[in-house]
Amino acid sequence: MVCCEQISAKITNSLILTQAQYFMKFLFDFLPILLFFIAFKIPDDPKEGIMLATAVAIAVSIAQVTYNWFRHHKVEKMHLITMGLIVILGGATLLLQD
Repeated sequence: MVCCEQISAKITNSLILTQAQYFMKFLFDFLPILLFFIAFKIPDDPKEGIMLATAVAIAVSIAQVTYNWFRHHKVEKMHLITMGLIVILGGATLLLQD
């Protein structure tokens, strides 16, 4: 017979794992934004910074969607919308250099 302490420990461990998974998903969702701001601070010139940061955001967004597709065989709508906006608007920024 399983005692209450063992059941309680299993439930607690599964809750901790679930919270860790939610935190990792949160970080994964904000990865393009986080890397955008990091890349923006690298060059001294703000124009170079925005160009580098935009290119990084485009690359990371595409990599994020590709990773989700190969890992889970599905992609969240929010990732597709974010990638689409970043590629279109970021591509315009890089193309026009403005």
